[in-house]
Amino acid sequence: MTNSSLNQDALPVFSTIQPEQIEPVLQELMTENRNQLYALLKNNNVYTWENLFLPLEEMDNRLNKMWSPFSHLHAVMESEELRAVYNNCLPLLTEYHTEFMQNEVMYRAVESVADSPGFKTFTSQQTKAIKNQLRDFRLAGVNLTIEDKVRFLELQKKLSRLSTQFGENVLDATQGWTLHVTDGDDLKGLPENTIEIARQTA
Repeated sequence: MTNSSLNQDALPVFSTIQPEQIEPVLQELMTENRNQLYALLKNNNVYTWENLFLPLEEMDNRLNKMWSPFSHLHAVMESEELRAVYNNCLPLLTEYHTEFMQNEVMYRAVESVADSPGFKTFTSQQTKAIKNQLRDFRLAGVNLTIEDKVRFLELQKKLSRLSTQFGENVLDATQGWTLHVTDGDDLKGLPENTIEIARQTA
């Protein structure tokens, strides 16, 4: 994959991120991760930290490395284009994460690692990660009926949409607010450089 929105160094190169590239790259990454998870669960009979958790961590890290810089841009450099792309991608991400966390085969695979004799030899960090993963499966509704899982996904999408809309409303209100000061006495106590910046901005 040669898309500039994905080719990030250890630190994000924000200047290479193109909003129109985000959704296609996101779709491609999610498809790759789904296919990798399918192969992972199909090709292993006994699951371990190395053949289950490490690949899952790599998949998650790859997706986060692509999405996090764009999400940050959406938060600090808002534009109509960024907002539109972000809101188009959000339901896709919500569906992807819910699908992963409601995957009963993956849940049983993680359980099998927790129930294995080797679990006692794991580090405290590894055991904590596994226990947290099992908790998150349950919180995401892995044990729900099919109908309830569908309803859970609908609610998750609604929650994501409303949370994003609230943040955008706050940002719009903040950017739309001004205070016109004509009396210098009202600015007493502020540093001179702050007053000068405000004067230039006005």
